[in-house]
Amino acid sequence: MRQFFIAILVTINLAAACQAAGAAVIVLVNQTEGPVDLAVASEAEPVRRFRLAPGQTRAVPVVGDLRIAYGVGGEIRRGTLKADSIYWFRRRDEAVELTAWTAALPEGQPPSKPLRLADRDRVLVVPVKILVDDNEITVQRVWEERLRGRLDEVSKIIEAHCRVRFEVVATGTWKSDDRIADFATALREFEQKCDPGPAKVAIGFSSRHQAVKGRHALGGTRQPLHSHILVREWTHRPTETERLLVLLHELGHYLGAAHCADADSIMRPLMANERPARALDYRVGFDPLNTLAMNLVADELRRQPVASLVLAGSDTKARLRQVYQVIAQGLPGDTCASRYVDLLDRLPNGAVEVIRRPGPVTDGTGVVVAAILAAARENRRALPGASGTAGKDPLTGDRLTEFYVRRAARAAGELPEDVAARAFLIGLGIAVDDSSILRDNPLLGPICRRAETDQQRTQRLALLGNPTMRGRRDLAQHFVVSCAISGLLGPRIAQSAGLVKEMADSRRGSGFSMADLAADMAGIALAENVGQGRIPIDRLADSFAVEDFLPDHQNLPEGLSWDEVRRALAEKKDNPFRRQMADIARQIQALPGYRKQ
Repeated sequence: MRQFFIAILVTINLAAACQAAGAAVIVLVNQTEGPVDLAVASEAEPVRRFRLAPGQTRAVPVVGDLRIAYGVGGEIRRGTLKADSIYWFRRRDEAVELTAWTAALPEGQPPSKPLRLADRDRVLVVPVKILVDDNEITVQRVWEERLRGRLDEVSKIIEAHCRVRFEVVATGTWKSDDRIADFATALREFEQKCDPGPAKVAIGFSSRHQAVKGRHALGGTRQPLHSHILVREWTHRPTETERLLVLLHELGHYLGAAHCADADSIMRPLMANERPARALDYRVGFDPLNTLAMNLVADELRRQPVASLVLAGSDTKARLRQVYQVIAQGLPGDTCASRYVDLLDRLPNGAVEVIRRPGPVTDGTGVVVAAILAAARENRRALPGASGTAGKDPLTGDRLTEFYVRRAARAAGELPEDVAARAFLIGLGIAVDDSSILRDNPLLGPICRRAETDQQRTQRLALLGNPTMRGRRDLAQHFVVSCAISGLLGPRIAQSAGLVKEMADSRRGSGFSMADLAADMAGIALAENVGQGRIPIDRLADSFAVEDFLPDHQNLPEGLSWDEVRRALAEKKDNPFRRQMADIARQIQALPGYRKQ
């Protein structure tokens, strides 16, 4: 065997020029009936050699293209492998052939910041918090030992595929509602009741004992990199092997793996409800396409702690899109891969939580909030013999709002480009609003508290003053809160939130206000344009003006009762409610802030 490897190493052209690039990955798959011996090298790294067992899938970290020499039965072959691609060893007519699937970047697509091979080769540790509900039948010492051991076994499998290890840093419990049988509702309850801190992801093990007929979810999460995973611990008396497979499947989803048609993959749909999950010789592993996807996501986490696929680098998203499209074609009856394609370009509609743990956007939001606090302190600073900064009266009203928006935009402009827009929108909503609408919300509150401590909020409220838009404080609040909700959950949810609030107001005294709704719509319009890059943040830092982004409200109806709103909505022809909203939308788009684009 030693002479065989020496022969392989001699055949590799170590002097061949390889494209200089950041560290990436190549996935190798042995689909032959015997082992394949390999030696690989490039000009940027030493020779490595290893053996692929029959049926084995292995991800190899590389820098640029890779020279390879491989042998089966004494025959040596050579080739060049492209980064971020998959290569299969297959036997045809007594010979072993190397076939490829390449996820090449689209033409003109710039690469992300390169990783060094040492960074790519290191194991990425994801801290985990494990929790059980109040129906767990064992004491903490027993369940903690059981779940820690299971996570350790699963983590070893994942580490072998993409060099990611999950480690328990905290444990806990939560009180679950025994009446909930629907899995989606149970997941939502878990998200609302359990903060993953100090970890990045909370894994809940539910011990409810309801009998669930037919096909049912044994585990689930909302999207890759989501902060909560829920699995059923005792449903239908699963074996420990089945429990391990469910956890492995869901952690695969966390790292970007999608449902696939490969019968041998842990990511096949309904895998834990099928007989092979109980077989003693069942092979546990990920298919090649999902192995590549997981490595791409893991590399993105090595660059920066992103909390959603939409925040990943553009080249990572381009390659993931190619992978998911191929997976979706092979499994047309399942929407998982196609949904992941959508998540590369936008936040999921109806997501219960988008950012709940520390990360680049959360940290950036804190920077923006701190900048507005500093601006408020500067505006209210009293000098001897003067009522404001440098002897000038403090700003108030619309001019104060403009001052805060410009300072927020200036601070956001110093942040990384991929987080600046959302940090600006969320931070503006938190810091210019003096109500508790965002902070008291069970879904958005954790983000507010991470961006601004209680002490900082007390200081800000004492210094904030009276920022208005078109002379009204409430319009400024509607505007900035809609900016924040759009930045967090998207414009559709922000618009729904505004409508729901006005409907509620029509029932309890203050009445439905079209002026408030116009401010909501204006804030959403600004958020969409900033988020999509149509309005540069540096322009807002230089010249934001209230009149440029909020239409005049003087002729808009206010104080409408519920009966008036209901009658207006009931009109099928020439609906006055919809006509008014369409007119507001046209007025917003005609404002100077949008004509300057």
